[in-house]
Amino acid sequence: VGSEMCIRDSSSNTLRQSRKSLIEEAAAVLSDKEARAYHDEDLRNGVLTPIDFERTPAALAMLLEAGENQKVLEYADAILTAKNRRGGDSVNSNGKRDVALTSSMATCEYAQEALYSLGKRPSYVEGSHMLELALKTLEKAPGGKSKSFAPDLKDAIYKELDDALPGVTLTASKDTIT
Repeated sequence: VGSEMCIRDSSSNTLRQSRKSLIEEAAAVLSDKEARAYHDEDLRNGVLTPIDFERTPAALAMLLEAGENQKVLEYADAILTAKNRRGGDSVNSNGKRDVALTSSMATCEYAQEALYSLGKRPSYVEGSHMLELALKTLEKAPGGKSKSFAPDLKDAIYKELDDALPGVTLTASKDTIT
């Protein structure tokens, strides 16, 4: 499941624009010696660069692209459950869809590891479970059950589930025999 392709094809314009501005800001800091020194000092002290909350879905997508799947899953739930000062949701519907999309893709990455890791036996049951979780994550997003939301990702997940089904069946048969 190609995460970068799905981000481009299914994410909101807000996410794409926020992602671009985050990259531009990072490039500006890294090219300015003084700003870079402050940034590096912050990192050594465990201080992360703050960003506006409405740009967190874009930051999450960038973490996914960097292969930080565990962080994506940890932060996604916190972002989706965060409340604003008036007690309402901090992320709007498009942001929730973007977070669900990114979280689902991180879950798919774990499914791929379970199904196709080199040097270890495939875990069809675990991989299938993770793929089903990825689908449920997409469906919980606002409008997530719509055929127009992340159709390429949903198709890829269903294909992976179909491909894993013989392994799941064999695993279940082996477990009942022993």
